[in-house]
Amino acid sequence: MAITNLLLYSYYRNKFGYIDYVLCSLALLLSCIVRVRSLKFDILRWDDVIRLSLKLARKVSASEFKPDVIVALLRGGLVPARILSDVLGVYKLFIVGVAFYVDVGIHASKPVITQPLNANLGGSNVLIVDDVADTGKSL
Repeated sequence: MAITNLLLYSYYRNKFGYIDYVLCSLALLLSCIVRVRSLKFDILRWDDVIRLSLKLARKVSASEFKPDVIVALLRGGLVPARILSDVLGVYKLFIVGVAFYVDVGIHASKPVITQPLNANLGGSNVLIVDDVADTGKSL
């Protein structure tokens, strides 16, 4: 497997209802499943990331939700967030660092903000983008 592949933990619990796609869980849309340490992982090539991000952008565009700000959760949400920003024409793009994993598939007891959001987003329609939404706690 190429170094440029993204390894994404894909265990997803659909507890977000209507807005699950707004939370940008690329893990829902993947097709290549590999077993690693008895967990399911998805291996993505760059063209997969682009294709899935464009698919997600179409879903957001078709919805009633019209974001005016995008917040990417580092690190996995950064590339999809940038693609969504370009496609949706949402040029206010912010990043937040959140550490929640101790090791692959092992969560910390609570998320740690490693890079805070330095913006007031009150009154904004915010689209939060991450590569994985397994428990939703980092979101």
